[in-house]
Amino acid sequence: MKNSFDNYERLAGWVFGMSSLWQGTDHLVYVKGTGFILPFTEEYRRYRYQDIQSLSVMPTSRVVLMVLYILGFLASGGAALLMALSVNDVGIGPVSLLFLSVFIASTVVFLLFFLRHIILGPTCRCHIQTNVKREIVKPLNRIHKANQAIDRIGLLVRESQKDLKAGSEEQPGGAVSYTHLRAHETEADL
Repeated sequence: MKNSFDNYERLAGWVFGMSSLWQGTDHLVYVKGTGFILPFTEEYRRYRYQDIQSLSVMPTSRVVLMVLYILGFLASGGAALLMALSVNDVGIGPVSLLFLSVFIASTVVFLLFFLRHIILGPTCRCHIQTNVKREIVKPLNRIHKANQAIDRIGLLVRESQKDLKAGSEEQPGGAVSYTHLRAHETEADL
């Protein structure tokens, strides 16, 4: 996948190219894909820097995914072990060999997903808010990646809003004149 084209630079992408976040000269483009494994449809959302009120990152729990990967690993590994032990008594046939290889392959896949989840680090939920709506930005799902993107976007937002006065007056185009960027936010703050 391309990292840049025309005047856009890719900030983040999500699994299988489903969604991505692109940085333009005066706006962000959030490409929101829907589908199964590959995107069937894409929806494009454009956020002008002067309209962005806040970017927030909330840490989320990684325990559920880790437990699912471990359970999948144990279930498929246990099934592969039981099949391997029963093959010695009965003998190996083509169907047994097929099932054994499927269980071994799924055991390896669950182990790799578990290791990938550990290596990528803590997970989070990132929101972008304008005066019209607040939306989850799915490509920013790891704290490290989200903080890097917010640092880059924050500079551009501050630069585009430096001429706006602090307060609650609205500027032409619907931009609220106060910029509030948060790098971390807990659920208690919401």
